[in-house]
Amino acid sequence: MTSPSGRPSRSTPARPSTAAASPLYFPSAGEPHHVSTMLLSGTLSPDTWVDVSGSVEAKVASIRCHESRVGSDPDLVGELVRARTAEAGAAVGVAHAESFRRLRFR
Repeated sequence: MTSPSGRPSRSTPARPSTAAASPLYFPSAGEPHHVSTMLLSGTLSPDTWVDVSGSVEAKVASIRCHESRVGSDPDLVGELVRARTAEAGAAVGVAHAESFRRLRFR
């Protein structure tokens, strides 16, 4: 489904382009890329942590830019992000961290 501007509407599910989905379109580009590791956020069973102590304030600032998504109290968003990353950081001995579940593929 498209909008009057000709762009896909928000209700249209995202699909990869045919060229991106098939290496047959670019045979000279070499072998297709294979992902060996994927990190899942928001998991109840994390097994990987990333120290974000040096970038937590940049994360807060970037989230605050999305006013329509964070509501009328952007300061609360900053407090929540800092608290969540501090809790994850305490689990591994750093000031702030984000936790993930690591999936490895062969």
